[in-house]
This record gives sequence, structure tokens and C-alpha cells, in this order.
Amino acid sequence: MCAMQVQDYRMMRWAFAMRTTNTSGKMFKKAFDDEEIIRLHLMRGTWHIVSSDDYWWLLEQCAPKAISVIKGWKKSNKVVIYDKEALSVREIIALTASDMGSLTSPPLKA
Repeated sequence: MCAMQVQDYRMMRWAFAMRTTNTSGKMFKKAFDDEEIIRLHLMRGTWHIVSSDDYWWLLEQCAPKAISVIKGWKKSNKVVIYDKEALSVREIIALTASDMGSLTSPPLKA
């Protein structure tokens, strides 16, 4: 599979089914629930699904461009986020996600 651009869960299932053979909604749900398929922002501001086997090498390939885009946005909007602050926020999000499992942004905003 590698990666597919998707948005909501229903369209994720459809996109996956259109690009694979002999899949069912139940098979997709099981793979998604078992974290064999991961939903993340790999490139740009859109959602992608990737195989958990491909996650790390795809992240390594996409990270430099994503970081460059974020730095450009911060500079053009005069936004300063210090490394120490960013690492603290990252740690809080990682701990919250590990405690709660798969989650969306509303629980993190609370």
C-alpha cells in the first residue's frame, strides 16, 4: 500500500478498498484497530493512511520538507516557538496519547 491521502474514516475505508483486492470493511477495521494501518499527517496538512511497516521510513523521507514548511510558516507569521517549549508540548501529547490510545484533537485541547 505505502500511503494514501484520506480524510474521514468512511472515505479511508473506501480509498483502501479501491486500491486493494479482496478487502472488506471488517478487514479494514481490524487492520486499523490493530494499528497495522496508521492515520497521520505525513505530508502537507492532509491526512494519510500508511502501513505501520512503512511508517518510519516514510516519516524519515517526509520530515525534512514538513519541517521546512513549518519553519517558513512560522517566519512569515512571526511565530516563535522555542525548542524547549516544543519538546515539552510534544512530551505532553505523547504521554496523553499513550494513556488514552488513539485520539483526536478535542481531548488534547481540554
